[in-house]
Amino acid sequence: MTDPLLCGISYNYTLHKIGAGPKLCIGQSVIAHQSKDVFTAYTEDLLLATWGLHHLHLSTELEENGKFVRRADYLLFVYVEGQSIYTVDIRPHKEFEGNVNLVWYRKNLLKNLQISFPEVLDKYQLNGVLRPTPDEELTDLQHRSLRKAGITTAAVPGEFPIIDPGGGISTAGSSLANTMRTDLYMRQIYGWEAFLNENPKHVLDRVYTIKKSARIPELKLILSSSGKFEVIDTANNICLKL
Repeated sequence: MTDPLLCGISYNYTLHKIGAGPKLCIGQSVIAHQSKDVFTAYTEDLLLATWGLHHLHLSTELEENGKFVRRADYLLFVYVEGQSIYTVDIRPHKEFEGNVNLVWYRKNLLKNLQISFPEVLDKYQLNGVLRPTPDEELTDLQHRSLRKAGITTAAVPGEFPIIDPGGGISTAGSSLANTMRTDLYMRQIYGWEAFLNENPKHVLDRVYTIKKSARIPELKLILSSSGKFEVIDTANNICLKL
């Protein structure tokens, strides 16, 4: 990071001592430090959907249910790409201007990422698009208004504008990346359904090849622990690779 002291807290101390910091350093799960909406399918994290940034609560005390840590006064913002986690900033949970909390819309979040890890955002650069003048550049409050209206906008963390690293949002306020991923999964599922309906003998032959005394197959689609869809024959305890 460019600033050794963020919000009056030592950045290095926070990473190694407080809440989610040490867990990130050794690769432990930080789900307890995430938003409580992380398990809610129809709740969008618009900061994640647009700028691709996760926020983690810097707390060590678990709530009574043991699932999440108590909500903290400070948040650690991180960018995740593959097996790498890039720490971006530590900010107060609430940064009000008037009656509006702007912590989720601070342009400095992306600027910190650009300064510290320019290679991360280079791939999102909009080639041939001119940087807006200071008068034309969106304020944090304007970013908030547009994001809440479901409008994807270009950000300007460095010399050139970039598209949203998180993929952007639709006018319905849903994540475009999640929508495209869902469409991909549904195409796969419909394709498997059509294959199974059109090739029942092929499926039976596969089952009886694996288990000669097999019963009539009962197929079920599951999502494995590795995050992949698999077709299971529950009658014979067989995984069928399609």
